[in-house]
Amino acid sequence: MILESQVSSFGELLGAFSGLQKSMWLLMLVTAINWIAWFPFFLYDTDWMGHEVYGGNPGDEVYNKGVQAGALALMINAVVLGFMSLAVEPLGRFVGGAKRLWGAVNIILAIGLAMTVLITRAAEHERHISNVVGKPSHGVKAAAFSFFGILGIPLAV
Repeated sequence: MILESQVSSFGELLGAFSGLQKSMWLLMLVTAINWIAWFPFFLYDTDWMGHEVYGGNPGDEVYNKGVQAGALALMINAVVLGFMSLAVEPLGRFVGGAKRLWGAVNIILAIGLAMTVLITRAAEHERHISNVVGKPSHGVKAAAFSFFGILGIPLAV
């Protein structure tokens, strides 16, 4: 009987990591940060729509309308993601390669996630001026829905 040294799959994984170049480590770091940014987006986006954009509190009718609008916005995000998935390869060729495309969509992601602050502030300002809760203007709703749609692009890439 021949005894073979067994290495756990975790050990093999660590061994593979030890041979990576610096550029691959940076790529994995940026991807990890990218997914850390996506997690709260998917977890709290409908709540954000109900609480911050529509101005409701959990359990209110206004909040529920906002959550429903957030679900519709997620559907728009998924549709944009689906169409964008079909265009990733041609778009990558158009912009000069995968590195440039990936860099550009990470910039779109960062700007898009920062837009939540501006949309929230606009909705709060509007509620303060008009004293009406639960009826954001068409401009605020359009900005929120556009935000969800635009974030389908980096999610596809």
